[in-house]
Amino acid sequence: MSAPTEQLAAALARSQGTPVEVSSRTTPTEQTLANPDGSFTLSISSAPVRAMRAGAWVAVDPTLSVSADGRVRPYASAIDVSFSNGGRGPAVIVTAEGATVAWSWPTALPVPTISSDRVTYASVYPGVDLVLRATSSSFADVLVVHSAQAATSVAGKPITLAMAITGGTVSADGGGGFKVVNALGGVALRGDAPAEWDSRGATGTSGPAAQASVAGPSATVTEPGGGPVDRVVAPLGSDRFVGLSASVTGSSLVVTAASSLFSDPATVYPVYVDPSTSLKTGSWAMADQYFPTAKYWNWSDAGTPGGQGVGHYADTTQYPTVESRRLYFSFPTSTLSKKVITSASFTATEVWAWSCTAAAVNLYESPAVTSALTWNTRPAWGKLVSTKTVAHGYPGCTTSSTVSSSPTLVSFDAKAVAVDAAAKGWGTTWVGLGASETTNSWKRFKHDATLVVVYRSVPNVPTITNPTCGASPGPTHAPSVIFKAKNVVSPDKVAVKVTFDVARAGGTAIANLSTQPVTVTPTTEQQVGPITLVGGTYTMDAYTTDMSVKLLPLSSAKTPVCYFQVDASTPPSPQVYLPATGPSGAPVPATVVLPAGTTRYAWTINRAGAAPGTGSFVTGAGTLSLPVTFPTSGNETLYVWSMNGVGTVSTDPGSAGITISGTPALARWGLDDSLPGGAGPADEASACPANVPLRSGLLSGGVSSVGGRWIASDPSDLALQFAGTAADTLVSGAIAMPGPDDVSATAWVAPNGLAGTAFALGAPAGGTPLVSVSLTPDPADATVSRWTATLGGVSVQVPTIDVVAGDWYHVTAGYSRSDGLLTLSVLQVDGLLIFPDSVSAVIVAPVVVPAQLEATVGGVHVATGFDQGFVGTVDELLVYGGSLNAQQVTYLDTAARPYGTNDPCSQAPQG
Repeated sequence: MSAPTEQLAAALARSQGTPVEVSSRTTPTEQTLANPDGSFTLSISSAPVRAMRAGAWVAVDPTLSVSADGRVRPYASAIDVSFSNGGRGPAVIVTAEGATVAWSWPTALPVPTISSDRVTYASVYPGVDLVLRATSSSFADVLVVHSAQAATSVAGKPITLAMAITGGTVSADGGGGFKVVNALGGVALRGDAPAEWDSRGATGTSGPAAQASVAGPSATVTEPGGGPVDRVVAPLGSDRFVGLSASVTGSSLVVTAASSLFSDPATVYPVYVDPSTSLKTGSWAMADQYFPTAKYWNWSDAGTPGGQGVGHYADTTQYPTVESRRLYFSFPTSTLSKKVITSASFTATEVWAWSCTAAAVNLYESPAVTSALTWNTRPAWGKLVSTKTVAHGYPGCTTSSTVSSSPTLVSFDAKAVAVDAAAKGWGTTWVGLGASETTNSWKRFKHDATLVVVYRSVPNVPTITNPTCGASPGPTHAPSVIFKAKNVVSPDKVAVKVTFDVARAGGTAIANLSTQPVTVTPTTEQQVGPITLVGGTYTMDAYTTDMSVKLLPLSSAKTPVCYFQVDASTPPSPQVYLPATGPSGAPVPATVVLPAGTTRYAWTINRAGAAPGTGSFVTGAGTLSLPVTFPTSGNETLYVWSMNGVGTVSTDPGSAGITISGTPALARWGLDDSLPGGAGPADEASACPANVPLRSGLLSGGVSSVGGRWIASDPSDLALQFAGTAADTLVSGAIAMPGPDDVSATAWVAPNGLAGTAFALGAPAGGTPLVSVSLTPDPADATVSRWTATLGGVSVQVPTIDVVAGDWYHVTAGYSRSDGLLTLSVLQVDGLLIFPDSVSAVIVAPVVVPAQLEATVGGVHVATGFDQGFVGTVDELLVYGGSLNAQQVTYLDTAARPYGTNDPCSQAPQG
């Protein structure tokens, strides 16, 4: 079971109760599993153990065969490598880390013999074979010289190996080998220093007698305390060994075999020449005391029992060599940086032991080594990590947990080295296997060791973004505080919460300031609150917690402790001073004295309710001279609020009144009285003047009282809702008009039908309507209603506003006899807030405004009764004895319920 990310794998593991692979983290050498308990298991192999084949991971298998393109390839390798199947093409083509190397033999190659992981090209020189081997992560090559006569083809003669390189360059590495550097500057491939060795170790003797006992390119011998060992892989302990050097000329590698070994009569054939063209990418090594200058970088497990030695052997009765060896393994461990290590183990396969007597083998931390490692350059061991006393692989042993006759995995407790890697941020961790180097302790281990680490990730330390805090006493904030932080994440991408530790300085802590566990990006803010705090100084820090393991949460370090203050005071109301009187439409100087600590203020006219929004406040302090323009006439009031530095607004505003010259409204009905059903309903008197009632018509029950246009800010605000019954039209008493020229009416209307008159002005007792405001269908589309005003048979319609049922509209209609214009202005409020949309029509025959008018709401009053019933709600009807200009209409449209209760008659705009 697998999932592409840590987050998904962790969630699936918890729900299924079984480990889940994080597929995006799988490589030839690494595999990560999410565990049901919220931890992760990282398995790292020193050598590739899997390869991608046909889009899926399979076990590494170096078995060779001829592929469709005619080249010889391994079944599954961690590196793209292929060999020649004979002819003049490249002997080897290798691609790794963006670089491709095609290595060519100087002459055409014969068709090879393929056996398991190797191809043998017979007689590339007389009596000399070329053997190429596929390994788990690369390839190796060796020349097998079968006789002294064959040696004349190679002894002291340069072997030039041409390398065609794409995506990189080749150069000598300073240690006798070479390296290929890719376009990004990284080492893509590496070749060790070449070497040659003979077969003296076959019998422990020298000369012709010994030569007779060894034949063929795959000659094997029996090592003391072990089984047959393949000399094509490496020399035996008592073989004669000569180190060589390679030189790089252009893109060619030149190797010259040493003449000394071939000219010595004691040399035992075959002689093996490794031209150092094996391009290797792994990281394991051996140091051999018997060959103190030899390099064993990425040694092979080929042969039986395979592997390489650890410890000391000195049984000259079986073998003439006395020596010791050490093994080194590296693992990429950057993933473990800053992790919490639960457990770790290092496991390697022991394939041979000196005897059935268990002996100690040690796991050490090691300094880093390179491909230039030799016995002479070996570093001192680092910390001893753990010891196992075992003996595996020696025939005939009685099997137990520590001793067996077959190859067996040996596991060492490696938690100490994993903890060091995590704490110190090691990108690569080296360990070594060693044993006693003074007494017999010989063992052999394979190179594909594994480091398995179970870890959990410490969540990131959060970054506090609110409230701002600092050194004592810290910045000051309002009592209502929201605590915010970002970087609330875990490297494992599991759910994490942030906790804020907040306390009064020197006092008690404030509990429960934690978010819910979530999985977010580092830039996403998490928050708690708002929390209301009393005034004073506070300390604060924060930390994140991984809650994926509920019984064992894991928390980050805390942020540094910082301080902030809370100002819980409310600023006093400002003092406001105005002249006794002033003109309409011109600035009046107001004096405002703001209380100490005020940083901002806001003001309105004729609104003593809730304070304006914070966006209405402007910077100011001390005593201000504030020019205020009052657009209405009558008794007006200026209200001013103060705000302190943390944004707290005074509970009440300061205020002052003034009498503004101008003409008041003739009549105004707030439509806030309930109208109970039945006969004789209560009349609603006009507020301007109080003796003009608005009474019901027949009132069959089609009128009800509902919430008005301003109920959101004033719960006492009501309005009248009409069901469309013409008989329920409301009719006012007589309104005395000041002259024969101009008249206007305005109201807030929320329609629910397609047609009907919302309000009108006409002659008393059912005379012909003078001005009416109605809904009428659009001439082009009868399903769409338009606002329409009518005067003397002339109508004007607003074509740009499609009336939406239920939306509130402020509608103003007026007639100016001097201009001969009928004007209709509409502001859509609940839909798109726009500037009042106005249309006008010319009245050719002048209309005389009667000395008295009556107002109707919900229809019109005609001589025969009532007509044009309206479906919808009407609120705040006003009548003026003059026409309203655009500025006055805009004021009435945009004012926040400008019809105050102190003196409603004074609310008429000044004409």
